[in-house]
Amino acid sequence: MKTVDVLTSHNISIEYETASVMNRGVAAFLDLLIMGAYFLIILFLSISMGLNAWSLNLFTIVFYALMLPLFFYSVLFEYLLKGQTVGKLAMGIRVVKLNGENATLSDYTMRWAFRIIDFWISAGSVAAIFIASSEKGQRLGDILAQTVMVKNQT
Repeated sequence: MKTVDVLTSHNISIEYETASVMNRGVAAFLDLLIMGAYFLIILFLSISMGLNAWSLNLFTIVFYALMLPLFFYSVLFEYLLKGQTVGKLAMGIRVVKLNGENATLSDYTMRWAFRIIDFWISAGSVAAIFIASSEKGQRLGDILAQTVMVKNQT
């Protein structure tokens, strides 16, 4: 198991066990299940409202507005739950800054922006390679945001 020493602002070193690729993958899968369920609920509700020619534009606007939380799911939940999405919460992992503090909204946004490269373009292979080969188990988005994914202390 990889560990990371986090040096706090009070010059105290705390050792965390980093989250494995498997833990992160299961958390991402759980998050995808939640997002899929949300999408299906919104789709079902939207279709059940019925459509006609004059409401098509309104339907489109409302549908896409309701889809925004899906687009920003990880940023939104990581910010609100202090480094965790629902999947990360279930797996007992979270995002922290390398100095031990909670990450900021800009850190979560940086991580989110690089998910495009880490996961979507490469089907997760870039993230897996970075996590497995980096000293602190960081993916590209983590390195740039100066964050690390750790297991919660019990």
